[in-house]
Amino acid sequence: MRGNRLGGKPGGSEESKRYKRILMKQIKALNNHLPQRRASLKKLTENPELELKTRKGEKFTVNSDEIERISKIVPKRYWETLKIPIYIEINRKHSKGTYKISGRYATMVVSEILNRGIDEDKEQLFIYRPEVIELRRELKTTTEYMFAARI
Repeated sequence: MRGNRLGGKPGGSEESKRYKRILMKQIKALNNHLPQRRASLKKLTENPELELKTRKGEKFTVNSDEIERISKIVPKRYWETLKIPIYIEINRKHSKGTYKISGRYATMVVSEILNRGIDEDKEQLFIYRPEVIELRRELKTTTEYMFAARI
């Protein structure tokens, strides 16, 4: 096979397109635990009892103590920008045991929780399995795994 990983010429064969559709459906199913829409930190500080709905239609709530902790890390002027939950991206393109955090304020929060020091200009942060365990222990309801794939 030449060209892209899924087969042949750009655009691909019908089989390649079918494979991509199947893979996308599987990834979507893996992400059913995620909320349909994330809420801003501002909205969650104003309404700590706010309930979100997952893509499956189930209730998704966040712990108010975690929201308070995050609000002490992120400057108030950016509360509208930071969306909760913070996604911990799992992607095969990263080496095994490597996870990605995206977004300036999400990386700020994760860096602080993991005692890495804050770099306000960082848009991406790569963390490793032991750090993910620590992060999830500290922020159980305000972080979530998100599955991704390059297709």
